[in-house]
Amino acid sequence: GMKEAAEHLLRLGVADVEQAVRRNASDLRTMLGEVPGVTIRDIGADLAGIVSFTVDDVGPEEVRDRLAASGVTVTVSGASSTLIDMAERALPAVVRASPHYFVSPEDLVAAVVAVAEISRVG
Repeated sequence: GMKEAAEHLLRLGVADVEQAVRRNASDLRTMLGEVPGVTIRDIGADLAGIVSFTVDDVGPEEVRDRLAASGVTVTVSGASSTLIDMAERALPAVVRASPHYFVSPEDLVAAVVAVAEISRVG
């Protein structure tokens, strides 16, 4: 499996895949940043392809589970994953989305709509 994945990446072009992932992550950050009650938690000058966020008054695990029910896959990263950073920012956990190169703009919009619904309902 790993060999096939590496060969697939090379066929697609590493730079093209990286560009698509970064573009998708940037677009997702922008759209989620416009949703009331959602806070983007990514910091730094060179943001990667993982988007970390929280929803006011809704725990990350609940956000993950409710998004899964809508067909949106995310994970939760607890403080133990980045203990110093998250402790300094008083974040016990965050939701993490990884919009891969094959995720369409429509998929991103659907994910944001699902997050907005969670934020609205609380």
